Amino acid sequence: MKDQTLHNQITKNLPKLEAELIKLADKFEKEHGRKMTILGKQIPVMIEEEWRRFKADKAERKQLRINQESNSTPQNISVIGNKKVPLMNVSLIQIFEFSKIV
Repeated sequence: MKDQTLHNQITKNLPKLEAELIKLADKFEKEHGRKMTILGKQIPVMIEEEWRRFKADKAERKQLRINQESNSTPQNISVIGNKKVPLMNVSLIQIFEFSKIV
């Protein structure tokens, strides 16, 4: 429960914090006449790269989860119509009838 509350707070406040950070970087640029950088990267560029990396990692984790779920289907299960049935109970007639439907 505590983790979910923290997640919700971060989700709610992160865009506001990013916008504030970008404003402060712009203010720094106006006051000092140069871009504010961290490790040689401008703040808006860093934020964009981090979001891109986060979304790519999330998509990769999702794909891994999908692959693991699809690989967990037992090998002795066959699908006839929309029904999963044990492979040993599938007759050639059922397979033939199903192939005519498809």
